[in-house]
Amino acid sequence: MTAAATLAVTRAPVVAALHISKRYGGVRALADVSLEILPGTVHALLGENGAGKSTLVKILAGAVRPDEGEISVSGRALALNSPAEARRAGIAVVHQELSLFPALKVVSNVYAGNETHGPFGWMHSGEMRNDLRRTMAEIGWSISLDREVGGLSLAEQQMVEIVRAFHFRADLVLLDEPNSSFTETESKALYDSIRRFRERGQAFLLVSHRIDEALTIADHVTILRDGRVVHWAPAAAMTVRDAIQLMVGTASKESQSRRPTSDAAAPTRLRALHVCAGRLRNLSFDLHQSEIVGVAGLEGSGVQEFFDALFGARRLEGGALQLGGVDYRPRSPADAIRYGVASIPADRRVDGLMMNRAVGENIVLVTLAQLGSKLGIVRDSAIHKAAQRFISRFRIRVASTDTSVATLSGGNQQKVVLSKWLALKPAILLLNDPTRGIDVGAKFTT
Repeated sequence: MTAAATLAVTRAPVVAALHISKRYGGVRALADVSLEILPGTVHALLGENGAGKSTLVKILAGAVRPDEGEISVSGRALALNSPAEARRAGIAVVHQELSLFPALKVVSNVYAGNETHGPFGWMHSGEMRNDLRRTMAEIGWSISLDREVGGLSLAEQQMVEIVRAFHFRADLVLLDEPNSSFTETESKALYDSIRRFRERGQAFLLVSHRIDEALTIADHVTILRDGRVVHWAPAAAMTVRDAIQLMVGTASKESQSRRPTSDAAAPTRLRALHVCAGRLRNLSFDLHQSEIVGVAGLEGSGVQEFFDALFGARRLEGGALQLGGVDYRPRSPADAIRYGVASIPADRRVDGLMMNRAVGENIVLVTLAQLGSKLGIVRDSAIHKAAQRFISRFRIRVASTDTSVATLSGGNQQKVVLSKWLALKPAILLLNDPTRGIDVGAKFTT
C-alpha cells in the first residue's frame, strides 16, 4: 500500500468529489473528475484557464449543480443545492470574483447571515467585533471594522473575503485565487495563517496560478486539463516545470522567452514631468517606442493614481504629460482613447467588461466604428469574424462569440479584456496587474 493510500485509510476525506461532470451548452467544463481532500491538509488544484477549476469550486460550494457525480462530506453523500447548504456542511469559500456588499461595513459583511443574537433578538455587536478582531490578529491583517467595503482597495476587499471564510472555522475552506491582488507581504501573512489553521485540522483547497507558491504550501496536487484530471501527486514530488508541462500538455515555453531590450535612441512616446495626482507626487519618466516600463509599489503607494491620471480617470494636480512631443492632458477615458491610449484595469468585472453582454460584443466594443459599413451598420458576421481572431489567438474557452462573458472563468474574462484593447492597436497600453487570473500558458502567449 502506498503512503497516499495509507493516509486515506487513516483519515477519511473531509470532502470527496466523485465522478463529477458538468457542461455549459456546448462547452465541457468537467468530465468524470474525482478529488479527495483530507483533514489538516492543503490540496492545490492547478490548470490552465478554462480547465474547470472554478467550476469544481462552485460545485463544492453549492453554487452550481453537477450534471453527473456526487459530493461526499465526511463520508456521507450530500446534495449541495445551495451555498447555504454547503456552509451548513462545513464548507466555506473565497471566490476569485468578490461577493461582498459594497454599502455595508466590514463587520457586517463578515457576519452577513450569521450574526450573533441574544435571548431577546438583540445583536451582540461588541462580542462580534471582539471575536472578529481576534481572527484578524491570527491572520496578521488589520482593517477598520467600520469602513464601508465599497471604499476599500481591491486587495483589502479580498482580505475581507478571506477573513469571512476563516472566521467561522469551516472544516474545508475553498480558496480560488485568494491572493491575486496581494503584495508579497500580504501573501506571506495569508500562507502563514493557512499553515496555522491546517495544524488545527482545517482543510484547504487552493486554486492558484502562482504555481511555485502553491507547491510550497500544498500537501497534494491535482492538475486539470480540458476538464479532466490528468495528474495527482504529493506536492513534494512535483516541480514547477512538471506542473506547467502537465497543465498545458506541452513542454514549457519559459526557456524560449527572452527579456525585451529597450533602445535608448528610440523616439519618446510618452513623457511625464513632475506629475502629481492623489498620493502620487513629482513623478517623472520617459517611455520610448517599443519599450516596456514596469511600475511597482505597495498598496496605497500611488500606483492606482498613476494609471488613472494617464487614462484620464483622474485629473492632474500638478506637472505635465506629453504624448509624441505634444501636450497630453486627457479629460476622460474617452479622451485618452482618442489619443490612442488603452488601459487594462485592475478590476476587470467593474471597469473592464460589460458582464451582461456577449464575448464578441465585449471584444469589439472600442473598435465597433471600424467594423461598420458606410451607413454605420455593423453586421453580426463582422463582429463574429473580428472577435474570433482573438478567441483563437488567446485560446479563450468559449462555445461561441454569443456566449455571455459572465459565464467565463476569471482568466478567460481577462483575456477578453486584453483582446478588446489590443484590437484597438493602441499607441500606449497601460497594464494594471494584467495577468491577474491568467494561466502560465497564456502569459507566454500574450
